[in-house]
Amino acid sequence: MCPHFRVPNTELLDYANRQWNGLMRDYHLPRWQMLLDATLTELKGGKPADRAVLEKKWREHEKQFATTTGGNYASRPNGNCFAMSRALYKKYSRLLQENGK
Repeated sequence: MCPHFRVPNTELLDYANRQWNGLMRDYHLPRWQMLLDATLTELKGGKPADRAVLEKKWREHEKQFATTTGGNYASRPNGNCFAMSRALYKKYSRLLQENGK
């Protein structure tokens, strides 16, 4: 699964962010770090962030992520997702009902 989501002719990017099996750690975290590094440099009086350069770095990272094999990813589910879903529903369903959702 390649987590590269773009809707042509819009600013919509990564609208279907996934938190599965290392995507946050190995895909999204480095992208956010690139953005934060550029922003902090600018805020500290450095050169303004260049959006085109940043997007080029993101595309290079996307390509590397999509074409690299290996990694420490689970091949089987860990835990009981049904029990966790029931527990979360039990915990939050009252809040949803109170707010009319």
